[in-house]
Amino acid sequence: MFFVDFRSMKMTSTETGRRGELFAEKYLKSIGFKIIDKNWRWRKCEIDIIAIHNGTVVFLEVKTRGSSA
Repeated sequence: MFFVDFRSMKMTSTETGRRGELFAEKYLKSIGFKIIDKNWRWRKCEIDIIAIHNGTVVFLEVKTRGSSA
């Protein structure tokens, strides 16, 4: 598991979430995942990242903390 400390940066929670999703996307690509879609929505549901890895479709929810809480 990887963690990035965004506490020193002044950002809104939306900006913090976007940075976390971008970090996750770059990391997943670096280890061989192919990103199919991001922020996919259906009715009230959202999936942050949909990817394929070794022939398996993977649905990812990215959680990013703005503090150490």
